[in-house]
Amino acid sequence: MDLSYRVYRCQRDQKPESHFHENYEILLALNNDGTFFVREKSYQLQYGTAFILNQFEIHHCFCTGPQDYDRYIIQFSGETLADVSTRHTDLISLFNNSPLTVSFPAETLQEMLSILNRLASPPSDSFGEDIHRNICFERLLLIIAQAIKNCISIPLLEFNRTDRLDSILKYIHANFNKQISLDTITKEFFLSKSRVNQIFRSATGFSIGDYIITYRITRACKLLKQGVPAQEVSKMVGFKGYTHFMRTFKKKTGFSPGEFIKG
Repeated sequence: MDLSYRVYRCQRDQKPESHFHENYEILLALNNDGTFFVREKSYQLQYGTAFILNQFEIHHCFCTGPQDYDRYIIQFSGETLADVSTRHTDLISLFNNSPLTVSFPAETLQEMLSILNRLASPPSDSFGEDIHRNICFERLLLIIAQAIKNCISIPLLEFNRTDRLDSILKYIHANFNKQISLDTITKEFFLSKSRVNQIFRSATGFSIGDYIITYRITRACKLLKQGVPAQEVSKMVGFKGYTHFMRTFKKKTGFSPGEFIKG
């Protein structure tokens, strides 16, 4: 069985802008530094806590100081979950209905770190290496799935959450298919551009313009997967022209709309 997954370790910004993935993603924090923006909230990273992200969820990991924010990233496709699932163990439903965060007992966490270190290392060409790595990955998925099933979660500290930020996010979500910009938002909330940017960037780590574009593209991905024609999608998510939509879609996803549909 050829499983599609990626495991790597990082300490600084891999993608300084807001982004999303067509695949599932798990972030496992390895220290208590750094902030993670997901599902319209910002959380302090805590050692040993895993964030479980579904497909097309906008997120961003950032740090305001010079310290590192060490973490493992695990990415895998829906097809991989389906391949690993059985009649008695439906991992797709489990991950689709997962809480945002889970934590692990100390002994279990150490086993996870050992597996992650193995999977993040370059593979060798030795006999059986590919099979062993797949077994390790399946074991990793099972550990995480058991934590989800047992609801082993802890409350996390939220950062810079304000009613004003909530209002701005709700406005974007309600009007993303219209011609909205920093100018229209400042007029809507009677705030200066610098104040709007300050509210948004301090809580999310990126600009309001970047968020609007990313949100539009996530909506576009879902519409394309539903079979809506690409030119119609570009209008439905607020782009003035199809050429601009194609260029922006390619930049955000790495694929043209046509390539994404064939996917």
